[in-house]
Amino acid sequence: MGGDFSGRSESINTTVEMDISHIENPNIELEAINGGIIVENWDEDFISVNINCRYKDGLFREGEDFFEFYKTDNKIIFSPIFTGNLSIDLKVFLPDKPMEKFV
Repeated sequence: MGGDFSGRSESINTTVEMDISHIENPNIELEAINGGIIVENWDEDFISVNINCRYKDGLFREGEDFFEFYKTDNKIIFSPIFTGNLSIDLKVFLPDKPMEKFV
């Protein structure tokens, strides 16, 4: 995992999901900071994002959001709120259906 920051660090592992069965040709935008993104197709009608975040101790408090995950029209966006002192790796499962755009 990336993220070269010194001092104490903490980590969070969590999963977020969103039903996209009603969206034709979704436009998916994913961003990972100092980490990687693994994408796999599956037979479900929703997108699932497994998030592994390692961050410098004190960057944010437990329970505080460190990413945004939302839908606008046919666009699904995952974006970290913080850009420094952390490393985010994503494992994303997408429905096996046509996508308009994937970034």
